[in-house]
Amino acid sequence: MTDALEPIKADDEKVRDYGVEFGMKQCQELIDGGCRFLHFYTMNLEASIVKIIKGLGILNKTKNLPFIQGTSEERKSEDVRPIFWANKPQSYFQKTQDWDEFPNGRWGVSRSPAFGGDDKTGGFVSYSKKFKTVNVDDKKKNWGQQVLTLDEVAAVFVAYVSGKIKKFPFSEGSLALETADINDDLVKMNSNKLLTINSQPRVNGVKSSDAKYGWGPDNGYIYQKAYFELFVPAALVPKLAEYLNKHQDITY
Repeated sequence: MTDALEPIKADDEKVRDYGVEFGMKQCQELIDGGCRFLHFYTMNLEASIVKIIKGLGILNKTKNLPFIQGTSEERKSEDVRPIFWANKPQSYFQKTQDWDEFPNGRWGVSRSPAFGGDDKTGGFVSYSKKFKTVNVDDKKKNWGQQVLTLDEVAAVFVAYVSGKIKKFPFSEGSLALETADINDDLVKMNSNKLLTINSQPRVNGVKSSDAKYGWGPDNGYIYQKAYFELFVPAALVPKLAEYLNKHQDITY
């Protein structure tokens, strides 16, 4: 599965199509093996599940719905109703308002239930498990025996953006290839206590298939503004704001 997803991981549509195909194959194997029932958790993202059911040829539109349909104009055609909808409508809206159809994309919401996790921690539960398994001695080897002062913290950030260390508390993996274009800026910023945790260079009309900047469906083009997300020590905020206010083409 990993090998199949690697070349299409940046194209949400292809990832979903692969998931549907894989789901159909898995379900058919269960049916062929004598399984009488299939139970799907849609997580309010029902499009893929509907495609799987239709592809298997087991969609039964004549079956009665497990709830009483409304008679109002906007409710009478309703054929899906979430669990506990009637009991806790406001709670349900709050829990699901940020759910999306494609949780795996570059701009996906990390707290989306589709990333894994539960109501208390959202998608971050998988990350917390990762850090629990990291050896403390390994951390000290990478980040220093003690990291107590601002200078020591900045040194860890600089080491990461410079490629001297590979593991970093604020990044899931290695730096993206495109980061090389702004690497000098990152080193300079972090050396001066502007501690960056996310960034991207400016890109103007590069093909989506480009090895460095490309992502998304085929035959597309990438346009993106440059930005930096960073931690700023309180004492530096006034000076930074004063400097940025002199440049009308920068927003913050």
